[in-house]
Amino acid sequence: LGLSRRDRPRPARRPCFTNDLEPDFLSEDSHEVLLDAGRMERLRRFFTGHAIPPTVFVVGRMLEQALPVRERFAGIDAEFELHSWSHRVDAPDSEEEIVRGAEAFERYFGRPPRGYRAPLGRISAAGIATLARLGFAYDASVFPTRPPATTSPLFRRLPGAGASSRASSRSRSPSPPLSASSCR
Repeated sequence: LGLSRRDRPRPARRPCFTNDLEPDFLSEDSHEVLLDAGRMERLRRFFTGHAIPPTVFVVGRMLEQALPVRERFAGIDAEFELHSWSHRVDAPDSEEEIVRGAEAFERYFGRPPRGYRAPLGRISAAGIATLARLGFAYDASVFPTRPPATTSPLFRRLPGAGASSRASSRSRSPSPPLSASSCR
C-alpha cells in the first residue's frame, strides 16, 4: 500500500486480566482466599469496575475438591482455563499434570480446556508438545505475556514462529504466549 510502518493502521489493543486460582502459599489444601467472601467480593468489584472479564487459570485438583469456583466468579463473565492438576512446582508441565488437570477440568466445566498456564510460568518444549497433542489452543505460561523476541529459544520452537509474532491460525500447536492470547 505504500504506507510507512508508522502510518499503517494499528489493531485495537485490549487489556486483559488473568488470575491464577491455586492453593494459597503453595500448599495443597489452603484455599482461604477463595473461601473468604470479603476478599472475593473485592476481587469481583475490581474486575467489574474495569469492565474486563478475566481469564481464570484454575488448578484441576481444586475442581475435584468441589470448591465454589464458578460461584465465586459468578456475574463477572470469567473465562476459565487450566493451571495444571496440582500446582506441583517440581513438575509444572509434566504430562501427568496436564492430562489429569484437563480431565478434571472437563468433568467440572463440561468442556476441554483451551488454554494452559504452568505453575510459576515454567513450561518446556515437552510441555508445549503435550499441549499441542491434547488440542490446547494456547499456552500463557511465559511471563510477561507479550510477544517474545524472535531470538527466544521457546519462541523459535513453536510452529508458526518467525517473521510474524502470531502462530498460524491453521497450526494445531499452541500459539506463542501473547497478552491477547488470554483474551476472548
